[in-house]
Amino acid sequence: DKSLRIEGSEIINDNAYATGYQTERSFTIRRHYHVSCPANTWTSIISFRPYIAGTTDDPGASTLWAGVSYKMEISGHQNGVGNGYRSRTGMVSYEGSSAANDYASDVVMGNTNGAISARVNKSGWVATLEVNPDSPSTGGFSGSVYVEINFGRGAGSNGQNIVWSIT
Repeated sequence: DKSLRIEGSEIINDNAYATGYQTERSFTIRRHYHVSCPANTWTSIISFRPYIAGTTDDPGASTLWAGVSYKMEISGHQNGVGNGYRSRTGMVSYEGSSAANDYASDVVMGNTNGAISARVNKSGWVATLEVNPDSPSTGGFSGSVYVEINFGRGAGSNGQNIVWSIT
C-alpha cells in the first residue's frame, strides 16, 4: 500500500532521510524546462500541492507540518538586455494549514540588469515556482530553468497519508 502518488514527474527517493514506507513520502524531483516569457509577466514553472491519499481533498487543519525545499537555476537571454542568470534556493512551509510561508535566498551573476525575478506564488495549499523577466528594458526572456524540489516526510496526524500532486 503506497502513500505517495506523483502526477507527471519522475521521482528520486531519498533513502538517507527515510527508511521503509517513509521513503514513499521523502523524495526529490529534478526537471529541466525551456521557457519563453513575455516582458513583465509572471510565468509558472512548476506547482505542487498535498492531498489526502486516495482523494482530492485538502489535508485537514493541523494535520500536515512539512517543509518543501527547492532550488531553481535560471539562465538565458533577456531581449534588449543581454544574458542573465539567477540561482534561487528556498523552502515553502506548511504549518498545519495551507502553504503558509516561503523563504528564499538569491544569487545573481552576469549582467545584473538582465537577471530575471523568481518567486513562490502561494494559493491555499498550492505553491507555484514562477519567473518574470521584469527588468525595465527587457522585451522578454528565453532560456532554461532547472528545478530541484525535495519533499520531506512531513509530520502531523495526516503526515503518512499525504500524496503530492506535481504539475
